Amino acid sequence: MLSVAMSRQLEGGPIWTEAAYALDEGCRLTGESNDNLGQLLPMLAGREGTVNGDTISKWRRGKVAAPFWVYLAIWRRLRAQGYTAGQLFGLLGFTFREN
Repeated sequence: MLSVAMSRQLEGGPIWTEAAYALDEGCRLTGESNDNLGQLLPMLAGREGTVNGDTISKWRRGKVAAPFWVYLAIWRRLRAQGYTAGQLFGLLGFTFREN
């Protein structure tokens, strides 16, 4: 039997991980739909191709762990929108070192 802390479900719904919460909040702050993010995020991370909007949705709900490059792309998008590193740390709980 799994403990509640180990379970991916609680009372019939998924448990949001800190990473999924941060990603969902970052996506929300961009103001873009999941379909648009699926085109935008790979470009911002310097990757080829696109990501299906359903995959973005799964990442945001914590059903599937998002790859690291997605967080970097969200960070870059929000910095380009005028958020400071300090603001993003407060809103998302993570930061990237900028040179």
